[in-house]
Amino acid sequence: MDYVYGIIFMLVTVMIAVSMTVLRLLGRKCKYNRYYYWFEASIFVWCASQLMIVLANKTFMLDIAYGIGNTGLCLVGTLWYKFVAEYTIIDVRYKYYRMLWPVTVLTSLFHELMQLSNPFHHLYYGDFNMTRVGYGILFYTNIGTTYLYVISGVVVLYFYMRRTKKESVKARGLIVMAAFFPLIFNALRLFGIVSVKYDITSVGFGIAAVLTLRATIVYRFLDVDVTRKLEVANVKLALSEERNAIAQRVHDTQGHTLTMLNSYIKLADVALANEDYDKASSYLKDARELTSNGIKELRESINSMKEEESYELVTKAVMQLVNQVKELEISVIVKGEDDERYSPLSRIVYDTLRECITNTHKYAEATSMNIILRFKGDSLDMIVGDNGKGVKKLKENNGIRGIRDRVYKAHGKVNFITGENEGFMTRVSLPLSNE
Repeated sequence: MDYVYGIIFMLVTVMIAVSMTVLRLLGRKCKYNRYYYWFEASIFVWCASQLMIVLANKTFMLDIAYGIGNTGLCLVGTLWYKFVAEYTIIDVRYKYYRMLWPVTVLTSLFHELMQLSNPFHHLYYGDFNMTRVGYGILFYTNIGTTYLYVISGVVVLYFYMRRTKKESVKARGLIVMAAFFPLIFNALRLFGIVSVKYDITSVGFGIAAVLTLRATIVYRFLDVDVTRKLEVANVKLALSEERNAIAQRVHDTQGHTLTMLNSYIKLADVALANEDYDKASSYLKDARELTSNGIKELRESINSMKEEESYELVTKAVMQLVNQVKELEISVIVKGEDDERYSPLSRIVYDTLRECITNTHKYAEATSMNIILRFKGDSLDMIVGDNGKGVKKLKENNGIRGIRDRVYKAHGKVNFITGENEGFMTRVSLPLSNE
């Protein structure tokens, strides 16, 4: 019968090793992923020790196997706790939970020392020989604290995922089951409900590894990116990021408004100098209208937590901006047919083009700008180029970073092409949403 247990433990160990390898190769390089990897490594150690126990034929081999296994056991709860603490780091609601991390480390170190020094006090194991292994009080306190850390982590993780809505209901269910399966298997044997010769907890961990892999790859629980092309997708929505988004929106709207106002005032000055009062009055009227719109957009930027509104058509958004520009000659070329399918992209196009126009006014010393829109059925391309002075080396300011961020969030691509005395070109490609 021992060889059956040996095969089971070997398969479970391999399953966990595969899970670790997948997460290592495909997982995002971030702190919480590292702790999850080490959490699985502690499970791997625990499960591998069960295979060693099956193969042990002498007391010293059994002693080594149990020593290795309990080292993994001492780390499981602590590493899971730290993983959850890092995973929820952006949520201030769980700051007290994170503050208890040093306590988990101390309990792990204490139980590891007690396990290593067991021959001197026999509080971790009572009887220890080839026929019987008896458990002492410290073994049960180790199991109890491990249960406590795992269960509390599962509860925090569940409500965090539910609150942020980053993961689906199925993902939450899989993670909860993955955490509880090993505890259930351990309890069944520990309390004598299932009488077996070897510790079947590792079987629960094998099932947990499969469930976690599914939650990770299918539901992006750990932001695994199988294709490596969606690295910036599913950006975490937190309070600090929301503040940055509002700041970027204010920069985009008010930067453009102030730049255009400066342009209108300069044109009005020229008209007044030439005693062309009608034209000066027209420029001042445009300036007043632009100021009114700027105040409205600023209010919306500060107060709105709602979704960005879209224009009916992309071309409508583009022409609204183009009609505001007086100092530049702008030509717009449209290839393909614009329709309501592209409307969800209109806000991105509007914000991107607005930033291009603002940058051209502020830095380029250009006299003309060309805009090309290509409606390609499954995607939309926009090319914006001016005849300004360009730059030898591009330095990304808030405006350029804003363009890049909003395009990437829409799973699009953006390139900036420039050179000294060669103008500046922005190329944007945006896919249509699959939803």
